[in-house]
Amino acid sequence: MDLQEEFNKLDLKMCLMIGFGLAAGYWFLFFDNGVVLESQISQHQTQINTARTSLDQVKKAIEDKARFQREIEEITLNMKDFQKYFAAGVDANKLLSKVSQFAEKYGLVVEFAKAVTKNKEFPNYEETAVEFVVEGNFHNIMEFISSLTTMEKAIDFSKMEFFTEVGGDFPVVKLKTTLVVYSSSDSLQGVTNGSGGNNG
Repeated sequence: MDLQEEFNKLDLKMCLMIGFGLAAGYWFLFFDNGVVLESQISQHQTQINTARTSLDQVKKAIEDKARFQREIEEITLNMKDFQKYFAAGVDANKLLSKVSQFAEKYGLVVEFAKAVTKNKEFPNYEETAVEFVVEGNFHNIMEFISSLTTMEKAIDFSKMEFFTEVGGDFPVVKLKTTLVVYSSSDSLQGVTNGSGGNNG
């Protein structure tokens, strides 16, 4: 049978039928209504979101590192600043001299002052103690005490005793106390790379 003759026998109706059949077959075989494209877009969006999350984590890690570095530097500086109040080798004679200088500055009379031995309250710190009695008016004595606290030393006052005596037109106040200065032991000096500060 000649194929050309068979095509010639096909009328318009039959051609349309065959065309619709081929179109329907193509549609069922190849047309996916965009499902594959949507799936690809969804996969790419997931990859973008994952990359964005990773980038945010990296940025946060960098920020945290910078913040931690700043905090470490600040702690180190604070430790050095703190350590200067515990300078090693505090000299009792120099401490007595300081007491005399402050007393003179505020017009007080030092009745007596001497270095004393005190029971150690903190085993890791050296304690240098001086006992003294000063006299003058109450206001000047309080300024004297306040000035002693401005020394760059870790200090403490043992029990302070106040006495009042009448002398001339105004009462005279006496203060008896023990001033203790704490300093770092050799083991603590090593913590801050041997920074010592002044011995005065």
